[in-house]
Amino acid sequence: MGIYEGSLPWEHAKGRCILIAEDNEINAEIMTIQLEDFGLKVDLAGNGQEAVDKFMGSAENEYALVIMDIMMPVMDGHEATEHIRNSGRLDSNLPIIAITANTFDAEEIISSGEMNSCITKPYNKRELYQAIIELIGE
Repeated sequence: MGIYEGSLPWEHAKGRCILIAEDNEINAEIMTIQLEDFGLKVDLAGNGQEAVDKFMGSAENEYALVIMDIMMPVMDGHEATEHIRNSGRLDSNLPIIAITANTFDAEEIISSGEMNSCITKPYNKRELYQAIIELIGE
């Protein structure tokens, strides 16, 4: 089965949990449906602080990956990523995909190495799939 049939091409990724930090409820809902179609579990955070709190309160390696919106209230994606990276946890280097509507942000994120990948809004399911497979696929 391929991407549009809703299954991941790697068995070990099925059932893994992805943390989504997204303040827009509609975007979060769409992404949740897409990730669940891929066979992944989803945990949602409505802002960067909530994402950091969820990460810090999780078991090590509970999250396979974080999808981090850049522009969020309370704490933005850059600051939240910095807190995760500097947490001192063994899994603080987990893959983080940035989501942004700003192309300039995308270029800066990739060149800085702050996050592992960046997708610009609006994105399509295939772009999301490719970013995930590159980071946690076979």
